[in-house]
This record gives sequence, C-alpha cells and structure tokens, in this order.
Amino acid sequence: MSIAILNEVYSEVRRLAVAGSLVAPGDFRIKKLIEPLKKAGAKAPIFSKVAESVEDLVNSNEQSSASSLLILSSLVCSILYTQGATGVDGKLEGIQSTSVLTQRNQISARMLKPLIEALTSTGSGRLDAIRSAIDHGLFADLRLVRPALLAIDDSYSEIGDLIAERVLPTYGKAILADLKSAYEIKGKVGHARRLKLMHTIDPVFARETVKESLVGGSPDVKVAAIECLGGDAEDFSYLIEQSKASAKNVRQAAYCALCKVANEESLAILIKGIDGKDLELVARAASDSKPPELVDAALDRARKLLVEVPSNSDKKKQGDQVGRILELISILRNPMKPESRHFLRECVEMSKELQKIKSTPGGLDIVESVVEALAADSASIDYLIQHRDHLPVECFHEIFVQGLEVLPPKKFYNTFSPYINRSAKKNTPEHRRNTIVREGLFGDNEYHWGRIRKEARKPMDVDWLNDAIAADDLELAVALAQPNHAGLVKYIDTKLTDPKAMSNLESSVASAMIVIGHPKTNAFVIEKLAASLKKKSAYESYPWCNLATRLNADALPALESLAGDAKLAESASNRLIDAISEIRERTKK
Repeated sequence: MSIAILNEVYSEVRRLAVAGSLVAPGDFRIKKLIEPLKKAGAKAPIFSKVAESVEDLVNSNEQSSASSLLILSSLVCSILYTQGATGVDGKLEGIQSTSVLTQRNQISARMLKPLIEALTSTGSGRLDAIRSAIDHGLFADLRLVRPALLAIDDSYSEIGDLIAERVLPTYGKAILADLKSAYEIKGKVGHARRLKLMHTIDPVFARETVKESLVGGSPDVKVAAIECLGGDAEDFSYLIEQSKASAKNVRQAAYCALCKVANEESLAILIKGIDGKDLELVARAASDSKPPELVDAALDRARKLLVEVPSNSDKKKQGDQVGRILELISILRNPMKPESRHFLRECVEMSKELQKIKSTPGGLDIVESVVEALAADSASIDYLIQHRDHLPVECFHEIFVQGLEVLPPKKFYNTFSPYINRSAKKNTPEHRRNTIVREGLFGDNEYHWGRIRKEARKPMDVDWLNDAIAADDLELAVALAQPNHAGLVKYIDTKLTDPKAMSNLESSVASAMIVIGHPKTNAFVIEKLAASLKKKSAYESYPWCNLATRLNADALPALESLAGDAKLAESASNRLIDAISEIRERTKK
C-alpha cells in the first residue's frame, strides 16, 4: 500500500497539533487531501476511513475540534505504525546527564522556530532577534541549549560574542563537557570564546586547558588564554613577559589579566603603559575591572594634559594630546569615583573653551567623550539634563536619551517639548534638536528609538499626543497613539479620506487605530491587506499580515475568506493562516 498520502496527512496533523485544534475547522490545507484519500479508498478501504476523519475535523467547531483532531491523529499514527519498524538492536546504556540552570517552561513553537533559524543560519536581522530573545528570557528553554552552543562559531562575530557573553554562562557547569569536547587548541575565534567561557564558568576546570593553550594554541586561542590568567601567583611572571610582546593583541591580553592582579608591580606596569605607547591598550583592558590606583593615575594625567593642550600651536601634537585625553577619560568610567566625576563636570563647565581646540581629534571630541562618560554615571544624569543648553548640539542626543530613561513622563514632557519646532531652519542647532526629539518620540516606528523606548518601559505623557494633533502632525500623532484617546479617533477620521495626508503613513495609521480601538480598524486593515496581496512583490503584504494578527475576532471571517482564495500564493496563504491562528489563540483567553 502506498503511504505517501498518509504521510502528508500526518504532517498536516502535526502542524495543526502545534498550532492548536482551534485552527483546524475549515483548514484548507488538510481539506485538499480529502479527494485524494477518497480515490485511494477505492482500492484500500482504510483510506476512506481516513478521509471521513479528515472531513469530520474540517467540519468541526471549537467544541469538537480537539476530539476530532485526536481521533484523526490516532488513526493515522496507527496505520503508519503498522507499516514501519521501531527500535534498534544492541545493548541499552545509560546517558550521562547534568542539570541546567533554568526555571522556565517551554516556549511556543511560533517563538522557537525563528529563534533557532537565527542561531543556525546566516543573513541579516538575526542579531536583533537574538537580542530580543535574551531580553525576554527565552534562552531558558532547554531546546535552545544546543543551538546556542553551535552559535558560538557564528560567522558574524557580534552574534558569537553575544551568545558567549550573555547566553551560555546562564547554563552554568552543565555545558562544560560540551565546550571541552568541541574545543580545538588550534582553532579560530570561536574556540577562543570557548576557552574564555570555560574559564568564566569554572576556572579550576579550565586551568589545565588554559596552560596548554598558552603553549600550543593558535593566535586567537593564545590571546584568550592570556586573558584567563591572573588568578594564580605563578601567572604573574608570564604576564609581565607578555606585556612586552611585539604583538599588540598579546600585550592587550596581558594588560587585561594584569588589571585583575592587585599588587604594586602590576600597577607599575599598567601605569607605564598609560604613560607610553600602550595607553590605548591599557584603556581597553581597563574597561571592565581595574585597580583604583590606575584610575587615580589616569585622572592625574588627564588634568595635566587638559592644561597643556590649548597652548600647543602644533596641530599634530595637539591632536595627539587630545587623543590621549580621550583614552584617559575612558579609564575613569565603570565605576566612577567622586574625584573623576568632579573633573568631568569641570570639563562640562568649560565646554565652550574646549570647543575652540580645532585639532583632529579636537575639543568637541573631548566634550562628547565627557558627556558620554557622565551619562553612564547615574549620579550625573540630572546634572547633564540641567546643562543641556550649555553643551554643544552634538551632545543633545545622549542627554535626550537619558532624560527619556530617567525622568517621570510629565517632567520629561516639560523639559523637552519646547524643542519641538517645525519652523526651525535646516542645518541650525534648533533644527537638529527638533529632529532628535521628534525621532525619539516615534518609538516603535523606528528601530533605534523603538529599542530605547522599550528599555525605558514607561508611557509618554499624553500632552505629547495632544500637541501633535493640535499641530496637525499626523506622523507624530500616530506614533504616540494611546488607548482610548477620543481626540485621536476623531483626528484619524479626518485623515482616512485624505490621500495626501495618508501617503506613506497607511501602516502607521493602521497600527495607531489598533492601539486606540478605532471602530474602522478591521475594515481599513483588511482593505489594505487585500490590495497588498494582489501586488506582484510578495513582500508588499508582510506589514499588513503582521498588522492583521493584532485585529479582533470580528475580522476572522474576512481573513478566512482571503486565505481561501485559490489564486493566493502559498507563502501569503501561510502568513494569513498564522494571523488567523494568532487571533483565535489570543481572543479565546
């Protein structure tokens, strides 16, 4: 008996089981298998029985779909079981296992599949998906441990570093055996990450591997091994030797390890580095941990250079001095001592004088570096906001971001709303500040600001929205949409029939309509979705299918009608089915 058709039924049953039985009634993918099953039933009656079960499922309702799906699943599995064999010959042996540090239940297949693809494939957009998964704690799912271990070798270095630094350490000692078995002493950067990760999780476990890698490791691995040193007294003499190596990356690795060694000799080597040609290397090495005495030395040298720089008439030497100041400022951060904070605030007070230094890099670079350092210091954020108009416009973006994150909504509005000025002339400081504030208010409509708004995790004061409506600024108004805002409902009503106003804003307006519960939302989204499905490019319908997932249950009949169009491309049909499934899943709760 040919079982190809049964395997196809089995695949569809698995799909419906994952999606949920509520999406099974009327499902046209499994419905199209009924006729082939009936034809096969002319020769083998069991196929007719399967066809009947499929018809029962397709014609079921929300109350009976679960039992119908279970009956069909049991029947198909039983038939296929009789046609195959299970088990293998041989002796049963126990599998060594270990506990993973996770408390989370399994995530849905809808969330799991794209994340596994991001970890195991190539292409753009993967980094954002992985970052989002980390922020939402999805990597606690045990099914992601293996893909995460493989992603440490990702061809895109940012992904490999992100996984090694923020994901894999959360699994604890459970992954040590996998890391060790996959580790190659002559390997490239992925194996360097493995070595550092083993050392981070369990320095004692990794100790012998680190020592072996110092001798026989590839360049990448050797540098990683050097960074792992510093915990034992025997490491010190080796680190001193490597701090004099000709290769810059080796010297920097040695400085990283020496930053962890708290003794006078290591401090002397680090200070010698900042006084000489290795200032940049020491500054990078000191980005995470460093002895307090090194910060004091950096502060002393920064003060002296800041006095000398303005009087240097040689632009090349002046630029070199400024470059050294920038590196020294980076050492003052994380954490910031009161003395460092006082010095950086002095630089803010003299920012206008500093901007007169026109070397490359110049005084403006010093001011921007100072503001960036203070923005990372929670005790200085209010100070920066108070001095926002005293500082150059190049620093306004950083200050605005900090205000968005720390100020209460009303105070944030009172502080930054005066900078909204649509009449400001281009290429003026007023116009640049206006642009920064407007872009920041767009939130989810623009990736960079969307990320910042999400991290801030607080609503915007409603007066921003009221101002946008009063200024007839549709783009900004829909970006700031808030639930149950009657004024925005009326305002959007006046724009829906205005093609000029709606140009390039249709999807943004639709998203706002969903947020505010506009009564015309379903009709508007479905109309635009239907039009996009007729376009030649398959990508035209993507944003509208995504918006369709946010509609209410009243939209289901129209969406099902669109999905049932025989002329529809399979990819578009699949997206619509996913949208329908998501609406049903959300609205049944």
